[in-house]
Amino acid sequence: MSEHFPNEQFEIYGEVEPSSPFVDVDRTTFEGIFENDLVISKQPYEMNEFSPTPLDPFHLMHNGGVGYFVGASVLMEQRLHEAAENADLPQPLEEIIVNEIIYEHHHRSQKNNLAMRQLREAFRGVPVGDIDPQTVELILRARSATADIYESASLLASVPEMEAIEVMKYTAPLDERGLTFAHAKFIYNTRRTNDTMEDFQIDNMMQSNTQARAISNTNTDSRIIVTKRKEADLTVKGQKLELIGRYNYIVIDPTINLTGVRPNLVKLGGNTVNRQPIDM
Repeated sequence: MSEHFPNEQFEIYGEVEPSSPFVDVDRTTFEGIFENDLVISKQPYEMNEFSPTPLDPFHLMHNGGVGYFVGASVLMEQRLHEAAENADLPQPLEEIIVNEIIYEHHHRSQKNNLAMRQLREAFRGVPVGDIDPQTVELILRARSATADIYESASLLASVPEMEAIEVMKYTAPLDERGLTFAHAKFIYNTRRTNDTMEDFQIDNMMQSNTQARAISNTNTDSRIIVTKRKEADLTVKGQKLELIGRYNYIVIDPTINLTGVRPNLVKLGGNTVNRQPIDM
């Protein structure tokens, strides 16, 4: 592929362990299904490296007591530090990237938290006994980022008030090859879901060279570029949905040599810059 796929966030068919990761979940009360801290045996990123941000990120706990939000923050900062060290990335640029990663992590978690509130409200007042067990498990899996794309899309189709649900995220600064692989796997698993699930249909899949649209510079630094691109139009359980990819980049002075990192020279505002991926 000719295009970088950086800080990518979108819906992907998650590869998760078949056994239940939940520890002592109360499935008999509204609070147990929707509100209480959800304790899992492993963090979602330990089960699937492309796992999305959980739908309920501030109430997801590892069995050892570490919350998802903190654990994921530490992991992403570690990945950045290793990549920066290997590439001899100047310290000021590393600081710009880490600030962007933290900002995006917090932004996505807050957005999911709002979607989780909408999900709770949609079921508030419904007797727990009237919620079928399959739906209960689907909600728990969405809350914990262990749902696959079919399950996540089905939940969004059933509760459109949520507006959006993330199904994939991968942070790998300066690693074009890793992020391109993640994107290819996303495409493959989306097509596989289309082939195996009757009520999940791809109406239109965009070409791989479709241009992403720059949506803004974030609040962190003018050298960060955020873009979005429609990946596909879907019909899930009779509802029309859009699959949107979000990509984050940093632009670097092309005179700065990064060890082991292939330059990606592009024109930006009349200047030539080295655009490198952060995550997707």
